[in-house]
Formats: sequence, C-alpha cells, structure tokens
Amino acid sequence: LKVIFGSTVPARGVRPQASASCLAVAMESRHLYGLECFAVNASPAMTICHWFQVAGPADPHRLAKALRKTSLEFALLTAALCGNRLCYRPDLAPDVQIDLDAAVDDASLAAHASTETTIGLGPAPQLEGRLLWRARVLKDGWVVLTFNHAIADGHSLWLLLRSLVQHL
Repeated sequence: LKVIFGSTVPARGVRPQASASCLAVAMESRHLYGLECFAVNASPAMTICHWFQVAGPADPHRLAKALRKTSLEFALLTAALCGNRLCYRPDLAPDVQIDLDAAVDDASLAAHASTETTIGLGPAPQLEGRLLWRARVLKDGWVVLTFNHAIADGHSLWLLLRSLVQHL
C-alpha cells in the first residue's frame, strides 16, 4: 500500500491556479511515501484542500470507510462551529462522498481543489453545527480532503494519513 501526496500554495490573497505545480515533500514511513498537493483559499477563515492517491488494495468504498473510522481518532475532526467557538460533536457523521466519474489528471485535481476552497469551510451561518472538513473519494484511489485551517496543521495531517493507511 502506498500513498502519493504533494503541494501548491498561492501567495497570500491569490487564488490557486488549476495549473499549479507540485512541490516534492520528503515523507516516508513504512508504506507511506509521497508528494502532497494542496490548494489554499487565502482568507481570514482559510480553507485548505489536499489531494493524494492511495495505491494498493483500496477500493473507493474501503477508502470512504477508512476515512470515517480515522475521523473518530482525531478530536479536531469532530469539531463543529457553535456560535463563534469550536465544539466537539462526535455524533455528527463526516461528509465523505464517492465520485468515480471525476477526472483525476493533474489539472482536474487542481481545478477541483480550487473549487473546493472557493466553496470554503469558514465561519458562516450555513456551517453552524457542521463538521469543518469533508472528503471526496475519486477513482484510482484519489482522495480530495478539504478542511478549515483551524482544525489541522501539517503534523496533524501527517498523523491522519498514517492512521488512514493503518485502517486500510
């Protein structure tokens, strides 16, 4: 089992471009290797979108199930907005969807990430009582993970990916 993941970050105030290039990040741990890709909607309530590929014995339904299990291991993945504060809501089901019709070439993934960050996960009335992350499982083991910057950083994302691999 191998995870391929990597990174594109626009300058502050600049929207990510669909043709953004990836920056190699040296990350190795057992069967977890990769290049991490992400797009950022640079705003006060920053939304970050990562996309990565899981190569190996992971069909879309197993990936979706593993993402749901993994979310229960991280308190911040159960965070929801309650007024102006974060509250923990492990009773809420994560938004994990399977879309096997989406294109998974580099430009399509970057465009999808740009769209995801434009939709955003910032403090807004429509987010009240909803989790601050969502995932889309695409064909060929690709996963697009979108979250509010308040609930994750680089280290927590790394731990989440390791946990995901263990559930697979």
